Amino acid sequence: MSILFRLSNVFQVVVMYSMAVGLAFFVLATCGRDSPTQSTHPTQRPAQPQPYTTTQPSRINISPSSVILNSVGQTTQLTAVVLDQNGLSVSGTVVTWSSSKEDVATVGGQGLVKAVGNGSASIIATSGSVSDTALVTVLVPRTDRDVLVAFYENAAGEQWTIKSNWVSIHHLRYWHGVTVNAEGRVTEINLPNNNLRGPLTSDLGFLEELETLRLNDNQLTDHLSPELGRLAKLRHLDLSRNQLSGAIPAELGELHALEEMDLSFNRLSGSIPRELAGLTELTRLSISVNELDGSIPSELGRLGQLTSLRLDHNRLSGPIPRHLAGMKQLRLMVLADNRLTGEIPVHLSLMDDLTELALDHNRLEGSIPSQLGLLTDLQRLGLAGNLLSGGVPSSLEKLSELTHLHLFSNPGLAGILPRSLTTLKLEELLLEGTQLCVPRDDDYENWLEQIPVKTVTHCTNLESNVLTSLYNATNGLNWEDNTNWLGQEPVDTWYGVSTDSKGHVTDIDLANNNLSGSVPRQLAGLSKLKTLNLSTNGFLSGPLPRELINLDLRTLQLDGTRMCAPEDGEFQAWLQTIPVRNVSSCEDLDLNTLKALFALFNSTNGPEWNDRTNWNSDEPLDEWYGVTIDGDGRITELNLAGNNLIGTLPADLSVLSYLNKLDVSDNEGLTGPLPNQWTELDLEYLWMEGTQLCAPPDAGFQAWLDEIPEYSISDCADTRPEWYVLVSLYNSTKGKDWTNSGNWLSEAPLDQWYGVTTDEEGRVTALDLNENGLIGELPPGLGELSRLVSLNLSGNRLSGTIPSELGQLTALTS
Repeated sequence: MSILFRLSNVFQVVVMYSMAVGLAFFVLATCGRDSPTQSTHPTQRPAQPQPYTTTQPSRINISPSSVILNSVGQTTQLTAVVLDQNGLSVSGTVVTWSSSKEDVATVGGQGLVKAVGNGSASIIATSGSVSDTALVTVLVPRTDRDVLVAFYENAAGEQWTIKSNWVSIHHLRYWHGVTVNAEGRVTEINLPNNNLRGPLTSDLGFLEELETLRLNDNQLTDHLSPELGRLAKLRHLDLSRNQLSGAIPAELGELHALEEMDLSFNRLSGSIPRELAGLTELTRLSISVNELDGSIPSELGRLGQLTSLRLDHNRLSGPIPRHLAGMKQLRLMVLADNRLTGEIPVHLSLMDDLTELALDHNRLEGSIPSQLGLLTDLQRLGLAGNLLSGGVPSSLEKLSELTHLHLFSNPGLAGILPRSLTTLKLEELLLEGTQLCVPRDDDYENWLEQIPVKTVTHCTNLESNVLTSLYNATNGLNWEDNTNWLGQEPVDTWYGVSTDSKGHVTDIDLANNNLSGSVPRQLAGLSKLKTLNLSTNGFLSGPLPRELINLDLRTLQLDGTRMCAPEDGEFQAWLQTIPVRNVSSCEDLDLNTLKALFALFNSTNGPEWNDRTNWNSDEPLDEWYGVTIDGDGRITELNLAGNNLIGTLPADLSVLSYLNKLDVSDNEGLTGPLPNQWTELDLEYLWMEGTQLCAPPDAGFQAWLDEIPEYSISDCADTRPEWYVLVSLYNSTKGKDWTNSGNWLSEAPLDQWYGVTTDEEGRVTALDLNENGLIGELPPGLGELSRLVSLNLSGNRLSGTIPSELGQLTALTS
């Protein structure tokens, strides 16, 4: 002891001596630097003071931060690094370790962790006043019997309605609701409506062969366990109508075999995990009637096998992602009773198989997209309880299968219900809480009489409804001034409208008011109209409706628009009776070029383009976005890449004979085959990657394509040549404006397309499109319908010559 004492004294003396010497040097250096009489040699730099540092611990980091152990007794080494405030390692510090649950995992003095039992424990490393934590999870595999026993105990098994053989010595296959495979492993647990109570045990994640878990209509509580994500073979998961709460674990996105997931009617909260996009085999997803918030993940659009999506009755907000259109197989989409905002995406029209679309009771605004008319299989359309405005698009007449139309509680919807809708065989028509109305005439009355459930209002002021049609057709929502339009005030208080003493409209002056679109034929219903001034509205286009010749106009001002007067003699004669007029004749314009550009704009949803600068305006064509012209004003290039074009490309572009470059790449909403008429173009550059466009398989088109020096487009599948021939007929004769185009462009069998008859092999034998609104020329490819024996196209507005390829028909009516 005395020797140790003396050594200790010697050590203290040495330490004290060292400190004294260091202090002396510090004082000398300080005095030498600060003394005013001290001089320094010019070539000698004075000594710089060293920064003050500390070796006190500032933080501590454990590595790794989380560990999973799979057997009792398994160990893992954790390492703790102590750092100062500069992030430098502090050596020689003492670290102590502890475990929050020693029945799960213990830890030794050097950070060695040992598994004790199933569960999770926090391992804590401490040095001085700082500490860090690592999560250790022990998942010890258990037998299927052990898992079921634990499940029974956690879910109050003694109170189950039926509990035959549970926790008995009998084989698991005899336990009520349990199915096993040949090896005795549990593959199904079916216990719906069986009075299960309490939390779901995390041990269910050890049922490695489980394919079906149906525990719906019980009283299960607490959170969903992330360990359910371990059920790699699970195909059916139904936990609906329980009392589950908390967030949906992102780990459920790892159930790659899952085909059905129903978590509806619970108390789940938080956002929808974007990881659910990993469920690529999923066909049905329902998380309705919960307390979910946040936005709908756009990643869900990757669920290409999904046929049913229900997210209704939650607190979801934000816009409806256009990427949901990627669910090509979807038949049911119910997003009602949320807080969704923005406009209805036109991309939804790409979901060809949709039979029910329910967007009721949200905060959606804007107009009803006319493209919804493309959803020809749609049976139920619910848009009630939103902030929609404008009129009902006449394109909904194409929804030949529609039985339920709910538009109520949209105060901004206004105007006369389109007469064309009277062809629909509706079972429910609900319009209360809107400004929509139905005229009192035989067509409407006979139609309404056949609808069992309806709430409609009859039109009382037809002139206000005509004005509403003008508002809807010319994008009234975006007018510079639309004061009182569609309101309850007298029409002579509507901006730009004047009336006579009896309230009849006599003048409409909407000059320079940002109108777009075209003038509707309903305007002819204003029998007392004398003045129509729509000048300086560059986005107005197209010929005037012929019905206007019934008006006794005194003033017609259309300068500064792209509207024109039809060339026929009757219309021109009427035009001469108007004393004050400023309107171009359609023959005075480069009508073919303009018609081609208008057709492109209209067929690809031009109002929704990312950039539509100067389109349909009076500005020179080379100032229209994406348009390049040569010295003679002829279009040579069109570049609309990545511009949100949606729809099909029109045959009209074939008139742009000087066009040599066309780029519409990266517009994923463009679909269908290219029109055969394009073979008249002399292109040098055709770029269409990133779209769903394709090149028809016929030899003539392929030969034309091979002559283009630089192009990028996929070939249409040559297994359906007749499908593409009919699509080319649709495109070249303005199919979107046909009176009836039921199932056209869809994946339905060809004999279910309106007017098409096929033989037993599915080959087209007859086409009957009599009086169906076809406009344009017949495509030469029509002759490729080698078994076609009957063609009836009478009562349409077709032009040009009959393709010589049709000469073999045994019956032809044109």
